[in-house]
Order: sequence, then structure tokens, then C-alpha cells
Amino acid sequence: MITSTPARPPEHERPQPVRLTVLEVDFAYGNNPVFCGFSAASDAPVVVLRGPSGCGKTTLLKLLAGFLLPQRARALTRVADPALVIQQDGLFPWMTGRGHLNLGKQVAWTVARAHALYPMVEPLLGKRCFRMSYGQRRKIELFGAFVRQHRALYLDEPFNFIDHQSRAEIIDFINSGGLSDRLVVLSSHYESDISGLDCDVIEFDGTLPVSTADRYAYSAGARVAAVAGLQGHE
Repeated sequence: MITSTPARPPEHERPQPVRLTVLEVDFAYGNNPVFCGFSAASDAPVVVLRGPSGCGKTTLLKLLAGFLLPQRARALTRVADPALVIQQDGLFPWMTGRGHLNLGKQVAWTVARAHALYPMVEPLLGKRCFRMSYGQRRKIELFGAFVRQHRALYLDEPFNFIDHQSRAEIIDFINSGGLSDRLVVLSSHYESDISGLDCDVIEFDGTLPVSTADRYAYSAGARVAAVAGLQGHE
């Protein structure tokens, strides 16, 4: 279990936290609409998008990350240089874990070695990706997203193939407040994926196009409240 909490800057030096705002968004793939006037908002630093395959979870993550553009949106959370970790394996098989962490936005290794999740990936840093399991490669991608200073992290089914102990360590880290100044939005099919997580959950019922969704507050993975007002800007 993770007990250490990352050092935090003085209050006056902290950036304003990023929070989820989606207001009257329309999006379609060609003639196939996915969102029609969809709105969602949350003050929570961690938001889970949950629902069956094909319900719009990944599409919403890509809209938030700027990889897709809506046909219409009154408001949509956008930050410079977000992190998007998709389901498909994004690692080059001939590179090591360390090599991948050195790609893109620079990793400060003094910070990385002090990170609460560093022991989870340390045995993988010298290993080439083609020798890693899918779950091990997933750990490298997630650690890279966590340790770089992205203001928003969009994680598509992040716990797929992650072993139970590592999943618990990641959830402990998220709950510790290490990302509280940032926004973490992740997608999931399963209740077990949010076991232990403090978060808001936006639940899609699988109907397209999406115009409404239910929102619930969770504490330690247990539903504590239904939240009204999802269809408007809160």
C-alpha cells in the first residue's frame, strides 16, 4: 500500500485545479451521431466514465484531449498538453521501458525516482517492451502519464490487464491527493475498476446518440450519492 504523499508547493504557487465541463456538445462520425446536446460537469478531480462498449466513453476522452473536434460545443474542458492513454498498446517493441519514458514530454528522473509508483515500474525500466506482458507495458504508459506534469489525464480503460496489487497501488496514489490539482478522467466497463476509488461516476446506458447520463459520487468505491444537475452547467 502507498503511504507517501508527493511534496506540494505552497498554496499561492499552485495552479487552479482543472475540472470537467462539457456543455451542449454535438459530435458525429459522419452520419452516425454519438453526442447530441450532451452536458456534464463535475468538481471532483477524478471522474469515471462508465458504460458498455460503444457508448461514447472513448470518444468523449478524445474530445476532451483535443484529438477530435465537436461539431458544436458551448463549453468543453481544454488544457494545453493533456495526456491521453488509449486502450491500444502504444509502446515500440524494441525500446526499453526507460526509453519510452524518455520520449515526448521530458521525465525528470529525480522526480520519477521519488514518485510513489516508481517501485512498480523500476524492474521494467531496462526491459524491452516485446519481453513485457501487456499489463507491464500498461504500467509504463500510466507511470509516464502520472510523472509528467500534464494538467489533465485522459485514461481509456487504464486497469485492463493490470494485476490486483498494482491496481490497488495506483488507486491509493490517486486517492492520496497527488493529482488533486489536475483532472483525471478514466473510462471503465466494470464496477471492480473503481473499487476503492474516490471519484464522480458518469454512467452511460449505451443508447446513441447520448444526450443525458446519470452522475454519482463514490467514496472508496462505494456509491454515496446521486448528483442532480448533470444536464446543465454546474
